[in-house]
Amino acid sequence: MYVNEAVELACNYAPNEYNIKNFYTWIDEVNAMLTMEDKEIYCVIKLPIANDRSILIPQPLNIEHIVSVECDGKAYDKNDICVRDRYTWLIPGRGRIATVTYQKQYEPIRQTKYKGDVIISGNSFDLPYNTDLFQIGDSVIFITQDGDKYELHIMDMEPTEKNSSMYNTYTFQQVSAHIPTDNTYQGATIARIITDRTVCEAPFDTMYVDYLIAKINLYQHDNDAYSQYMASFNSRLDTYKRWLNSRMPLPPTSDGKFKNLW
Repeated sequence: MYVNEAVELACNYAPNEYNIKNFYTWIDEVNAMLTMEDKEIYCVIKLPIANDRSILIPQPLNIEHIVSVECDGKAYDKNDICVRDRYTWLIPGRGRIATVTYQKQYEPIRQTKYKGDVIISGNSFDLPYNTDLFQIGDSVIFITQDGDKYELHIMDMEPTEKNSSMYNTYTFQQVSAHIPTDNTYQGATIARIITDRTVCEAPFDTMYVDYLIAKINLYQHDNDAYSQYMASFNSRLDTYKRWLNSRMPLPPTSDGKFKNLW
């Protein structure tokens, strides 16, 4: 389910005065636990090897996220890697391309917002270069200083130079009413629309509702209701873990290969 659906269900069962940021923080707690402890997802990237046998690891990956590095058909585990600094590693192989297998990390819900002057030209808008708030695929709500609202979908982003200044230029597709273009909007607000889903799918995703209701009751000092909903959450979590263990292949070995992969 969508995380906003979980929030709505929890609020229907347990009326409260907490704001949406509180709920996203609690949802992040469940997301982090499932991502780091249970639903392990592995990814592969290919990186060029420099003449000094170094590879530059993209942020925010760290050595603890890496399972293996393969070069010239030979796999190396972390014991074979020399870490020059946090993101620069030396590997024994002398090939041109390194294949890195790593565990995907938990990502919190991005509650990103920009407030300030916005230049809109055609189907794009410019933000200061150091403002890297939105990603391709994001839906955002654009609010003018007068309170007019427009929903936009980010299609592309690239750095551009205009009038000797650097900007991030976002190309968008209009979703709702068409925003007047070729204009500078002073004091405008651009906020990402939260469209995140829960880490687990139905029928296990109702554990999020249990957890949110439990947190509401915890901070309302209703200990009996808190214990009741936490017991329900832990029961659904245990069922999900057993199902996941029966369906997931074993983690990759030091050579980056999976066992029992179908």
